[in-house]
Amino acid sequence: MTSPVPSVSVVIATMNRPALLARCIEGIVAGDFPDFEVLAVDQSRDRRTRQVIEERFGGDPRIRYLHSEVIGSSHARNVGVAESRGAVLVFVDDDAVPVPGWLSAYLEAFQDIRPAPGLVGGRITLAWDGPCPGWYPEACKFILGTYDIGDQVREFPPGDLPISANFALRRESLPPGQLFDTTLGFSPAGHGLLAAEDSQLALRVLSTGSSLYYHPRAHVFHQVTAHKLSRRYFLRRFYWHGRAVLKLKARADGEHRSWLRIWAERRRKQREAIHASAREATGTRPSLEARVMLVASYAAMAAGAAVELLGRLRVGPGPRPHAGQGALR
Repeated sequence: MTSPVPSVSVVIATMNRPALLARCIEGIVAGDFPDFEVLAVDQSRDRRTRQVIEERFGGDPRIRYLHSEVIGSSHARNVGVAESRGAVLVFVDDDAVPVPGWLSAYLEAFQDIRPAPGLVGGRITLAWDGPCPGWYPEACKFILGTYDIGDQVREFPPGDLPISANFALRRESLPPGQLFDTTLGFSPAGHGLLAAEDSQLALRVLSTGSSLYYHPRAHVFHQVTAHKLSRRYFLRRFYWHGRAVLKLKARADGEHRSWLRIWAERRRKQREAIHASAREATGTRPSLEARVMLVASYAAMAAGAAVELLGRLRVGPGPRPHAGQGALR
């Protein structure tokens, strides 16, 4: 006898983080919406994650363990989507913990907003493993995966795109072809900390004429582990962010001559937002060390953009598989 088809499928890509994954699933199970399935797509090379799932959730048929031999966040999410059955697909990182009402908020958004949005992103609050270093610029914390634009349901502001640590879309809104681009997500196979697959997916949804909405009650706490608070990780993330900006925009625009203009305009807007948000968050001028690291983030992004630009110029313009509006987060 087959089990009933759930309303919601939650897809979680995971690798070598069984304790964090267990906390994430516990948060989902403890919520107020029972009609779901969880697909944990594990890329680990040992059995620890499988054992944790079996020991803690083995009696719950809603929790499904899948294993992928291929390593990469985009590939794992695509595996989860292929095996899912729900009418609504929700994506959450394994190091995020949803609050009660998380899934209900997503269902509410798709049912109540008219016309129905193509994709909905939720609030993401950082949960610190330890104190944030004094050198970490306030306005650079977005790179850690935080997003909060207030307490009202609203469309995403121009230039903002949902983050795959916490977003959902209806199955009927899936764009044609591969869901997550496996060349744009976290992977050890040549593109390290590149994270643009979620932005590209949102742009593809926008290109179909659908809207993107934010729902504050679709809320998760996103863990910030200690290794993410090192200067080395900080600079690596911004280097790959610089590459991601040009990689995504090149695919959307398909013109070499537009890249530098796009980059310059984005840098101008980001500088304005950075200084405004830093003043608002602290009420004071950032410390000298934080200002130095802010400049270092610009340099790391510029280095990444330069590497990407040179590579693109060598191989020539690529195809335009998915045109859309908006900008990389």
